[in-house]
Amino acid sequence: MSDLALSATRPSPPNPRQETLTRLDAAVHAAQTYLLSLQRKDGHWCGELEGDTILESEYILVMHFLGRGSDPKVRKAGNYLRVMQRPQGGWAIYPGGPVEVSASVKAYFSLKLLGDHPDLPHMARARERILEAGGLDACNSFTKIYLAIFGQYDWSRCPSVPPELMLAPRWFPLNIYAMSSWSRGILVPLTIISARRPRHQVPDQATISELVAPGYRPKGAKGWGAFFHRLDAGIKRLEALPWSGARRAAIARARQLLDAATAEAAATERTDNDNEAPATAPTPAQRCPSCSGRMIVVETFAAGTAPRLRPSALIAAIRIDTS
Repeated sequence: MSDLALSATRPSPPNPRQETLTRLDAAVHAAQTYLLSLQRKDGHWCGELEGDTILESEYILVMHFLGRGSDPKVRKAGNYLRVMQRPQGGWAIYPGGPVEVSASVKAYFSLKLLGDHPDLPHMARARERILEAGGLDACNSFTKIYLAIFGQYDWSRCPSVPPELMLAPRWFPLNIYAMSSWSRGILVPLTIISARRPRHQVPDQATISELVAPGYRPKGAKGWGAFFHRLDAGIKRLEALPWSGARRAAIARARQLLDAATAEAAATERTDNDNEAPATAPTPAQRCPSCSGRMIVVETFAAGTAPRLRPSALIAAIRIDTS
């Protein structure tokens, strides 16, 4: 048999790139098929935006702060926390993940506010895992601020978030516009909370002093961590000085960014609105047929056609950062 005949009958070697593209095409097709299977008859999709249990815990804490701890949704959030507890005893921040101390402390505190006795098996397991992880002192800064609001952690041991950051010019390295939009949306209200240091009393049976781990010593900060520890100590010393004028201006700027009215303006607005007709409830056409949530229709177009609405140059230039 000739070499030409042999080459014609010999199978060609596998092409790794082609195999990868084939698997990729199959995965894309499977994803498209699944998304299309979820589409409603009128063309829209309805899906649940999920996160870790920190969302439910913080919802419970905020509702208790507002005096609405008996709301049925609060009880439902507590049920969800109990369901999502890991077999080891704590709570994770992603499916199948290890127990995370901050998420676990918030969940434990939330369940105590809902009346779960600390001697119940699920609470005892959670407490054991939390203490093994370092207890309250091992929590992140955001959790410590939450705990300080409810009198479960000392404000002086929380990091300072000075509202004067609102006044920093854009060329300054630590200005708020050098941060991602997601971070900025958290930091701006935190500056007001850090300055005002609100306090909400909780019942004695809901306190969590049992989560203080005896003998726990956090690891020494190095590099940038050590720098920010020293910076925080310096900020705390500056905050003790009577510079109220700059602080008032900074808080006013923070409120402006949040579009939050002052107490006086809010009272005036309530008075002005007393004689106005009440807002109309959303019509059935404005409700999602699947979850009954309020739905904003940007544009309706037939299947297979392109939307008429095109982003303007200004909108296209906006950077949306969800990091």
